Amino acid sequence: MVPTHNTTRSSIGSTKRSKSNTRPPTNPLKAQKVAPDFVQQMPIPIRENKQDVPGPHQKFEVAMTHDKLRQKLKVIATNLEDTRDYFEIKVDGNEEIKRVMDKFHWDFNMIADSLRIMNDVMVLLNPRMLNNSVNQTIES
Repeated sequence: MVPTHNTTRSSIGSTKRSKSNTRPPTNPLKAQKVAPDFVQQMPIPIRENKQDVPGPHQKFEVAMTHDKLRQKLKVIATNLEDTRDYFEIKVDGNEEIKRVMDKFHWDFNMIADSLRIMNDVMVLLNPRMLNNSVNQTIES
């Protein structure tokens, strides 16, 4: 996995928010050379102090691509209101991809449900943390 900023023990991967005010709104999914294996529009919860903050949350288009030839796994979340605002997580190498995907039982829906935004960074939480009682929302 390509290490990025603010990776914590409870997360598998993370990435900073990307936004440029100088470029026109574009969808980063269209720039990919490989068709995504998973695409879904969904809100990504915000997380503070090990708890999900109650919504409403911004909606993102989440896309995941597993490029076996280049040995890359990409998770891209594009803000539906402003496509210049997006997050990207990259995992490189077959061993690292297998390690991450095995944690999620090769289930892209489970990966999408594990995405959170913490301090303006998108993180992929370890699925064990999602089942943990510490992971309850503030409302519960």
